[in-house]
Amino acid sequence: MTVLVDDGSLRVEKHLTTWDGDGLGAFLAARAEEFRGWDGPRAWRSLEGDLRLSAVHTGRSVRLAWELWGDLLGDTWQLTYVTEHAPGEDMRGLAADVDAFLRSC
Repeated sequence: MTVLVDDGSLRVEKHLTTWDGDGLGAFLAARAEEFRGWDGPRAWRSLEGDLRLSAVHTGRSVRLAWELWGDLLGDTWQLTYVTEHAPGEDMRGLAADVDAFLRSC
């Protein structure tokens, strides 16, 4: 799959190798079911570690830090993009959308 981050001033595109999504859909679905919250960060990473996700429940929202890692001419780079979601239905919708996308890849 290819991950694309484009906010108008920065564009990063990275091809990732995954095995059936590496459980990302299940990780997000589990966070959706924990809508009442949890202590500390919960982490997920792709097979080769070039996409990492940290989920923190703030009490009012779920903050997801998406970390994309790569290599350019021998130098390692990292991009972190943070999204915030309402617990419960918003997270369920995100999990379903990600799962559907991964099944289409």
